[in-house]
Amino acid sequence: MAEATSKSPEPHPTSAGTRNRKAELAEMQRKRKSRRVKASIAVSVAGVGVVGLIVAGFVSGDDDEVDADCIDYSSQTDDGYLIVDDDYCDEDSPSHIYAVRSAYHWYYGGRAAAGRVQGGTTVRPSDVSITSRSGTVVQRGGLGGRGSYGGS
Repeated sequence: MAEATSKSPEPHPTSAGTRNRKAELAEMQRKRKSRRVKASIAVSVAGVGVVGLIVAGFVSGDDDEVDADCIDYSSQTDDGYLIVDDDYCDEDSPSHIYAVRSAYHWYYGGRAAAGRVQGGTTVRPSDVSITSRSGTVVQRGGLGGRGSYGGS
């Protein structure tokens, strides 16, 4: 005669086996979320580090020296300002004294081409050495220095 095989009944959804499986799934999701948060923090910290390096590069880069040109402020065209002799902007020069209240100012930064300059400013930068393209020292590193303010 054939022996009767007994089959164990399927566990009820609220049985211990199902509860353990749910706990395991919850634990796996918590760990996955924890890894995502850690990865996100690592990316954020790395991003801040990169931005910090970029800012440090701009602050401490070759910005210690700035070129300057003496310009005729009234000569502005689409090509920029006319570059004139440094004596017109030098406080100690007779040309500067003659041209007091004129349109001659130091122009800092900028790109010079064909006797004209553009892309700079008449506002004197601080904490840098400023030298004209022809060699006149306008300001030694740090605050203050020699030369006119550059504005009117």
